This record gives sequence, structure tokens and C-alpha cells, in this order.
Amino acid sequence: MRKDVVRLTALLLAVLVAAGCAGATGSQAPGSAPKQEAPKAQEAPKAEAPKPQEAAKPAGPVELRAIWWGSQDRHDRTINAWEAYSAKNPNVKVTSEFSGWDAYWDKITVKVASGDAPDLIQMDYAYLNEYAGRGALLDLNSLVGNGLDVSTMDQQLLESGKVDGKLYAVCLGGNTMALHVNKALLERAGLQVPPMSWTWKDFEEMGRQFKAKLGGDGLYFSADRSGGPNEFGYWLRQRAQGGWLYKGTQLGFTEAELIDWYRYWDGLRKEGIVPSGEVSAAHGGTMPPLEQSLWVKQKTATWWGWANEYERYATVINDDVVATAWPRGGAAEGHYPKCSQFFSVSAQSRNPRESAALISWMIGDPEASTILAANRGVPVTVPSRDALKATGLSKYDTVAFNITEDVSKFAGPTPPPEPKGHPDVVKLLVRNAEEVQFGRKAPEAAAREVMTEGTDILKKVNP
Repeated sequence: MRKDVVRLTALLLAVLVAAGCAGATGSQAPGSAPKQEAPKAQEAPKAEAPKPQEAAKPAGPVELRAIWWGSQDRHDRTINAWEAYSAKNPNVKVTSEFSGWDAYWDKITVKVASGDAPDLIQMDYAYLNEYAGRGALLDLNSLVGNGLDVSTMDQQLLESGKVDGKLYAVCLGGNTMALHVNKALLERAGLQVPPMSWTWKDFEEMGRQFKAKLGGDGLYFSADRSGGPNEFGYWLRQRAQGGWLYKGTQLGFTEAELIDWYRYWDGLRKEGIVPSGEVSAAHGGTMPPLEQSLWVKQKTATWWGWANEYERYATVINDDVVATAWPRGGAAEGHYPKCSQFFSVSAQSRNPRESAALISWMIGDPEASTILAANRGVPVTVPSRDALKATGLSKYDTVAFNITEDVSKFAGPTPPPEPKGHPDVVKLLVRNAEEVQFGRKAPEAAAREVMTEGTDILKKVNP
């Protein structure tokens, strides 16, 4: 763990040097931000939404570089979108680089540190604070109305791209938690798809019934999510509204809460509702690639994920898959509207206005929405949503739209972005959960280590 922190710190120190040398428009060293408030982004209009703003075409040829992670379907759709944009803007060429999630963040860290950052960087909520705080991303507030049009965006999703009032990322699609359910497996066990109102007690009881019917066949009701940061954070929110993994730049949970979480999953493991540590490890571990997972082998009836991933999880098993809410109950609501992905503009970009114009086209142009569909989530502007619906949603996008809309009726507020150091805290959570899974640590010892080392990690990078 300490080696990971040292490596990340060394690379990100290089980011500062690279950003300083590049002299990119809008870049600013940490700690040098002015004290006055950043200008506010335009609020979403209450009346009829205006047409997407036309970006001025650049005088000369411009080449923009973009990088993102995702499935092959996302790659194909994104490249098709770039081609459509270039057809409308012949002076703009977009070159692409993409990868899977696992290798993406190491690649971004190296590119930023070496001064070779692409103009457009697909950003995740969990990493936004990290990269914004290191000066790697451009504050886009200065481009609002001057290349960047956010006037028709959902306000809550617009705000989710801000850190300390500065707009560092523009949301590409709305999203929410969704439990994907293999309907055929449930029906073999004589069970029905759980309703949106089901609780953790229902989750346990349905798991026991599933185990009684199909457990002897090496099947499980759920994967073991004891090391999942999203699941743990969701569970914390249900204990107290606003609860989360963090409170500012400190851990937002107690040692007792983490012990309870580890014990809960340990009990399910001992009952055979979720797999043993050995079985989980043989299928990719706590954060498995989909291709190695219990889900793709059809050895689990449910899979914890997000609404925009429905098509991926449904098509990979060629089976009847439905989506429902994560288990509910408790003092408060755990679900919240989440931006599935953002695009940020690098502080090193030599073409920030053109980059912002491309983002505006992605989120607000009807043609873009029909090409991109709901792969990155439900479109964030009314014109794009209407255009996509008018073309006829695919059966997969219909499910993604419906689950997102249904959850929005009871969802709580979106939590703030995770602080710097979050990726290393996640590794710590995963490692200790797996120690408990294999019986090498008791929940108490694992929780104690997370609290001690997690606090140390956050203090080092958030002075």
C-alpha cells in the first residue's frame, strides 16, 4: 500500500511540473487559486429549453485528442460520433485512444505526468477530486457561453462536475444503481424478481430460498460485495442521510460500522448465499473483469451494477435479464443520481475552446444523442433525451431509462466527489475484505487496519 502511495505521489508531482511547463490556458498550480468565488454556471431554464448553442468554427485545422474507457460498443459509438462531428466541422479532427477500466487510470497518470495529456479525458466521479486538485484539469467556468453550452443540462448533474465551485468536468449521462437479475435462474428456484421496494432482510431471505433450491448446483444468489466501495458507501447512506465513505477529506465511517459490514457479508458467506473466498478468487476476485465473473458463467442470480450497464450484462449471457433497485431500508435512502461518466479538458490542452465545443455537441445535439444512445447513461439535456426517444429506444435503452426514472422518484442527494487518496483507500478496503473472505483476518482486525491506514493515506495527500 505504501509503495502505491509513493508511486502515485511521485507521478502526480510530475503532473505539477508538466502542467507548469506546458503553460496551458486556464491551468493553475494548487494553492494559488484566487479567493473570489468562481462564476456560476448557467442555470437550467424553467421555460422551454433553447436550441443548443452553435459553436464558432475554428479558422484553421484543429486536431483534438480524446481518451476514454469502456466496452467495444462504447468505442464504436464514440468513434462514429467523432466522425459525425467532423462532417459538420471539417476543420476539426478527433483522434481516439481507449482501453478497459483496469489499465485506464495508470495510463492517464503517466500521460498527465509526462506532459502528454489528451485534450479530452473521460473522467469518473471517484477520480475527479484527485485530478482537479493536482492542477491536471481545466476550470471550464470561463468557457461557459464561450464554446461550452450547459444551459439545458440537469442542474444536479451539472453541479456534480464541480470541485470547490469550479467546473472541472461535464456530465455525459445520468445514471443510478441497478441490480441486474438473471430471471431464468430465479425462476428455476421458484422465485420472482424482487420489487423496487425490497429490503436487506428480503435480500437475505431470498438468498436463503435460492440456496435451498440451487445451492447444491454450485450457484449463488449474489457475488460477495464486502469489498465493494460503492456498496459499502450505499449501505452507509442508509444509516444516516448524507453518510458516505468520506466526510470532507476524512473517512466518513467508524470502525464499528465497518465491522458490522464485514460481519454481514461473512454471515452470508457461511450460509452459502454468496461464494467463499476461494470461489470468488477463481472468478476474478472482488472487482472482477466481467469476462471472468460469476455472472458471465451464470453462477449467480444477481449482479450489482449501474443502469447504463444493463445492455452489457444482458447480452453477455444471452438470457432474460431484468433490473431492479439495490436492497433498500434503513434510516435514509441509499440511491442517488450519479453521473455515469464525465469529459474533462486537460489543463495542458492547446485547444480548450474547441474541446468544450465538442463536449457541448455531445450533450446537446440530437444527432449526437442518437449515435451515442444511452451507453454513457440517460442524456443530460432535454433536447437529447427527446431526440433519443423519438428515434425509438432499443429494448436495452428502454430498461436503462425506466430504472433511472423509477429510482429518481425516491433517490437522495448526490454525495460530493471523493477526496484525493480515494483510489488507495479503495485498494485498502478490497484487500482487507479479501483477507476476511479467506479467513486470514477477523472482521475486527480488518476494520482496524482500514481505519489506521486509511486515515494515514488521506492525511498525506490532503494536508
